[in-house]
Amino acid sequence: GKPVILLSNSSKKKRGSVGRMLRMGFPQDSFQDLVTSGDLVYEGLLGSEREGLFSNFPGQKVLVFGNGDDDTEYMHKIGSPSRVENANYILARGTFSILTSEDTIAHADTKAMMEAFKDHMTRAKKRNLKMLVSNPDLVRPDGKDSPMPGQLAAYYESIGGDVTYVGKPHKYIYDHAFQVISSEHGINDPSRICAIGDVMYTDILGASNSGIASALILDGVHASDLGIQQT
Repeated sequence: GKPVILLSNSSKKKRGSVGRMLRMGFPQDSFQDLVTSGDLVYEGLLGSEREGLFSNFPGQKVLVFGNGDDDTEYMHKIGSPSRVENANYILARGTFSILTSEDTIAHADTKAMMEAFKDHMTRAKKRNLKMLVSNPDLVRPDGKDSPMPGQLAAYYESIGGDVTYVGKPHKYIYDHAFQVISSEHGINDPSRICAIGDVMYTDILGASNSGIASALILDGVHASDLGIQQT
């Protein structure tokens, strides 16, 4: 069969994402590798000598927009959660909490939480802090279109903030995937690669921008727009 490389906009590291796939019922041999945007960001921020796009995010004090799950463990080796006034940059990996050096801000009410994010972003813009986004998704596929970090990034850009994205549809995650496909499977011809996904503005757009073919799963995020009953 063909090698399958999964690309995920999960803000978590690869290890946890692989475990989740197995718990969902995917056999271990159904995919050859899994690349998460969260893992790429984690590896890029490790150590003091950051390279490439991560060189734009120096320092160890980070205003963290968290996923409310593994934030403390994730940040252990790459930086310390910090207040806006002391932070070197913003890391947007979720929409469930705000981690600072003093406390964790979390609201059960989505509207209240988004207002808290906007308040922190407004203050961060006054200091011209850059934002690094490890999950560019706009909404969560939970049937409620709950906001994801892509919405935080869009707001920060709307007030003049500087945002860097890692994840679909942006270039960095595809370049890494192509390296894996080349080094592990000897495939260097883009015409032999096809991206399959259910989101037009991440999966399909990312494939198009990267010069590879794509196939849209109709029974997915856009099912209601297409008048398709999800099974």
